[in-house]
Amino acid sequence: MNSVRLTSVSSGIWTLFSIATLTLTALMALQAWHLFATRDIAANLLHRERVEGAWQELGEDLVDAETGQRGYILTGDPRYLAPYHSGIIRIARDLDTLDRLSHDASAPTITAQLRPIIAAKLAELSTTIQLTQNGQRAAALDIIRSNRGKRLMDALRHLRSLTLDQKTLALDQQRQHFLAEINSALHATLFFGLMALLALLLLALKTSRQLQRPIQQLLNGLQSLAQGDLQRRVPLQSHDEIGRLTAAFNQMAERLQKAHDERDLAIAELQRSNADLDSFAYVASHDLKAPLRGIRHLSEWISEDLGDSITQETRENLQLLRNRVDRLEALLEGLLEYARVGRRDELIEDVDSGLLLLDISRYLSPAPGFEIAADGPLPTLKTCKAPLEKVLRNLISNALKHHDGSTGKVSVGARDTGDMIEFAVTDDGPGIAAPFHDKIFQMFQTLKPRDAIEGSGMGLAIVKKTVESVGGSIRVESQPPQRGATFLFTWPKNTIHPAQTASAPRRNVLA
Repeated sequence: MNSVRLTSVSSGIWTLFSIATLTLTALMALQAWHLFATRDIAANLLHRERVEGAWQELGEDLVDAETGQRGYILTGDPRYLAPYHSGIIRIARDLDTLDRLSHDASAPTITAQLRPIIAAKLAELSTTIQLTQNGQRAAALDIIRSNRGKRLMDALRHLRSLTLDQKTLALDQQRQHFLAEINSALHATLFFGLMALLALLLLALKTSRQLQRPIQQLLNGLQSLAQGDLQRRVPLQSHDEIGRLTAAFNQMAERLQKAHDERDLAIAELQRSNADLDSFAYVASHDLKAPLRGIRHLSEWISEDLGDSITQETRENLQLLRNRVDRLEALLEGLLEYARVGRRDELIEDVDSGLLLLDISRYLSPAPGFEIAADGPLPTLKTCKAPLEKVLRNLISNALKHHDGSTGKVSVGARDTGDMIEFAVTDDGPGIAAPFHDKIFQMFQTLKPRDAIEGSGMGLAIVKKTVESVGGSIRVESQPPQRGATFLFTWPKNTIHPAQTASAPRRNVLA
């Protein structure tokens, strides 16, 4: 026997599952980190876009305010101040928005520089408008020509560029850091992924070898066992689940071998018993019949010797004695026929059951008023003719014998059920009560007193044994007080000769 491994198949499978789970968990964690980092970059990019939008709105609002200021100074029309006033309101809101969006380290410095510039620009606008309203339009134009407002707007643009450049630089640095970490994580993932795949491959190969060989040996053992090799055993190579299965297989094979040996002994004993039964049947049919015939002859001689002096009562008693002798002789014939059912080697031939029914009808010659007929077409079977004829004849004669009317009909039908033909023998007699449906197939059982109807009580028992000897079954259907009874029995389409069955090699012993 090979060396015994103490590993467990389930432990190997759980190891594979654990490695696969850890690898999948690591990949999921890496994917989650990647998603979080991407989310942060997207949030920073969105924040930069919002800051840029706030600066854009601040610039546009300053331009609107300045446009309103210059239109008023040039025309003196107060309607031009509408963009100025609305721009002043929006500029305050824009400054608040920039304050909320500026949350990095450079924001306080930029915000501190921004508000004085905005305040100076707004003061310039307000001063020029005041001068124009007071009639000092030339002084207002001098302030405009001094380029002070332009310098303030240039400073504002510089702060805007500085703020956005800082945001862009921080975003670029975050992207570069993210890409560097992604590159490192990619190399680490490839390395550890390859290591995990290699470990899984090695464990899978090991588990496969651990499973494949013993399972193949078990399959070979089962095939050998199914083919009749009861000596086949599978070597025990492990103490895991496969090993326990192997041990169970070997135990099953041992029990099958023991059962096979016991069956051979039982068959030998059955053959011996059958030989004894044949001997008994011979004795019953020959040695026991001679004394019965002697008793019958003695009763006839006594009747002849007494002649006319015999009384009516004595004559009836002698006739009753002869009837009992005839019944006993019929009983012996029935026992002999029952014992030999299925044990005679008979010719298998094509049997036309329709023609067979005609022969039985001529043989029985039913009394006037009674009819034997086929209920539809009857099939042709490849079987032994005598047993099938005996079954049909007994069932038909039994129906005629037990009929309680002066006219009647017995019909025989058949239907194909696959490998079998189901025959139905139906009569319109008195029927059979449900409690007797099984009892009538037992030996020495009749539904009427023996003095009322002559019979040995063996007919239906012989029919049942004959049907079962070819692998069929028989039952009766009848529901009194409704008239009639139907005997249904199955018969194989193609009968295998008993000699062929005995000589064929035994296979499928597991069945």
